[in-house]
Amino acid sequence: MPMPESEEAVSVPRVAKDDQTYARLVAVARAEFLGSGFAGATVASIAAKAGISKKTVYQYAASKEALMYEVVADACQTLFSAIFTSASSDLVRSEVAHCLIEFCLLSTSEDGVTAHRLAIGEARQFPKMAQAYKDALEAYVIEPLAAWVRRQNDLGRLRADDPKLAADMLACMVVSPFVRDLSLGVRPKPTRDEIERTVSTALNLFHAGVAARLD
Repeated sequence: MPMPESEEAVSVPRVAKDDQTYARLVAVARAEFLGSGFAGATVASIAAKAGISKKTVYQYAASKEALMYEVVADACQTLFSAIFTSASSDLVRSEVAHCLIEFCLLSTSEDGVTAHRLAIGEARQFPKMAQAYKDALEAYVIEPLAAWVRRQNDLGRLRADDPKLAADMLACMVVSPFVRDLSLGVRPKPTRDEIERTVSTALNLFHAGVAARLD
């Protein structure tokens, strides 16, 4: 199968969560990427350890970069499911806070920090991998948050000129200081209480900055 261009490499269809072959493939790929790095991991090795053929791997992901997308997407896709699936046009602050807390817990876990180091460390050598990593985070973290911001705009509660930028800034307020320091090895893993306080402060600052005001 020819290697796809960057956009195609990350445009892989989502599959049913009860697909056991997919689940096994993603679990093995995650372990290989985290253990060997993107350069060291190979599709052949991943396929062998998952007990499937390379052809089967390519049915789920068109390239190693696309497989990286699947790994990140699989880790993130349930974090903001409340925002995706909420039947209401509204979503209370506590639900958004819960999503952000779970995202921060994942980002500051050993696997989350290792993945961040991998993406940063190998981005120059493997730009398509870096793009896949970024695209998966945008699709499953930033876009759901942006959708919530847009709804808050429509309800007259927020006035964010650029919902996607606002969502990106909110997510960064929550995770960036922790992930930066953990990646540098200059702080211990944050406690849940620390994360909850950080999320609360970030939401307070966010609402203060983009709350709708009467002119």
